[in-house]
Amino acid sequence: MRSVLSVLMSLMLLCDCSLAGEPTLPLSRFSCKFTPSAIRLARDGRHLLIASPKNRVSRWDLLKKKCLVTVDLPNPDDNTLTLCPDGRRAILARYNHPLRIFDVANGKEWQIQHKVKACRAVALSRDESLLASVGYETIQLWDLNRKTVRKFSEVEGIVFSAVFFPDGKRLATATSHGVTIWDVSTGKSIQYFKAASHDAPTLTTCPLGEILAHGAIGVRTWEPRSRSPILHFTASQFSNPIRPRFTRNGLTLLLVQGGKVTLVDLVTREEIGVVLHRGKQILFDVNRRGDRLVYVDKSGQGEVFDLTLSTGQKQTMSALWDQLKSPLAKSAYQAYWKLFSMPKQTLSMLSEQLAAPPKSRESEIRQWIRELNHDDYLIRENAQQRLTQVGTDVILPLRKVTKKSITLEQRRRIRKVLKIVVPQPSQKKLRSNREDRALTLLLQLGTKESKALLQKLTTMTRKPELASKARERLRLWDRFQSAKEK
Repeated sequence: MRSVLSVLMSLMLLCDCSLAGEPTLPLSRFSCKFTPSAIRLARDGRHLLIASPKNRVSRWDLLKKKCLVTVDLPNPDDNTLTLCPDGRRAILARYNHPLRIFDVANGKEWQIQHKVKACRAVALSRDESLLASVGYETIQLWDLNRKTVRKFSEVEGIVFSAVFFPDGKRLATATSHGVTIWDVSTGKSIQYFKAASHDAPTLTTCPLGEILAHGAIGVRTWEPRSRSPILHFTASQFSNPIRPRFTRNGLTLLLVQGGKVTLVDLVTREEIGVVLHRGKQILFDVNRRGDRLVYVDKSGQGEVFDLTLSTGQKQTMSALWDQLKSPLAKSAYQAYWKLFSMPKQTLSMLSEQLAAPPKSRESEIRQWIRELNHDDYLIRENAQQRLTQVGTDVILPLRKVTKKSITLEQRRRIRKVLKIVVPQPSQKKLRSNREDRALTLLLQLGTKESKALLQKLTTMTRKPELASKARERLRLWDRFQSAKEK
């Protein structure tokens, strides 16, 4: 397994490479007639909003590769335009003017009659009920349902960007010195992370709500609750700023630098590969499920890419289960999405692999241990081979036997068996990675059956670590599934 340092260094390479040495082909292509300044993919994954620097906004149907409507919004200068993930609305924030909201699909407009005092950047909460506008020593929080606004205190310096956490209770903002996390209900700062940047940084939060990423001349990721860093690396000073984005399952981080998009596995913290590499700088977005990426370059040319890296090859469920713990991040990533595409078979397999009670082989194990001291050499060899084939379930019985009075031959053969069946640290890590992916897969499937299996796993006393991980996924269940509906 490559070291984290070598992985992070490889992310900085600007060579035109792709996964497995082959070009990643787009699922579809489209073209708009103006230079884009922002794009937003709708929750349905089908509709796309594209905006120009002069506030021209187009609404596209990606399935039909057709522009449905184009509207010209007022005040093309000195404002910040935000496109909403409903694929319909655009919000216009202009300094010292009311906040204006437009429905691109039907041309309707409504306003919140409070003046915008900061419009360097804006952020929407996941449920789209709150909007934060930020700028010089100012953070304004807008309640779009009640049409009210309030201002945070204790703000210092220029606030370049902002992002809400998925729970809507916390807001993260970035200055040139670091990142501050605010309590939305009180407007008070609750955490601060030092992260200097000479460029306007990009902030993004993991959909599971446990990780915050900060990108500009480098990328830092943290777990705010524990304050522990996950990844930290710096790009070349001559490179384009890095814009991070999490996929929805929280297992993968996309790093976009210029026209290059790289996937990083957050379970192993290794690079999965470069999804695409274009010579021009791109605007991009990822759908809710995390399996599609849409980008538009500065010439207006757009493409839709498959982020699952599907090979189209047929594989057995047992092979996919083994592949899920592969030391190669790309291989495990492909297995994850292949299993996600077969929910019924996957649930059956995961139930068998994670929750099925072990077959009771106590009498057989005791018999084979006795046969390790048999007069017949072939019987002794066969008993040792059978014990080895049982795997980790023989570890406890064998260790108990070694504390008793046994023959030298038995002790010698038991040591050989334990040397094989006791997992090495690297194997333990691979199995732990597979469990993380399998449990997140149950969470992302989002069915009654997958939730029932998670609940069953929480009661597994013989696998306390697995039970603890299952309880963690269940705590996230309501938040994760509600995001599908919004």
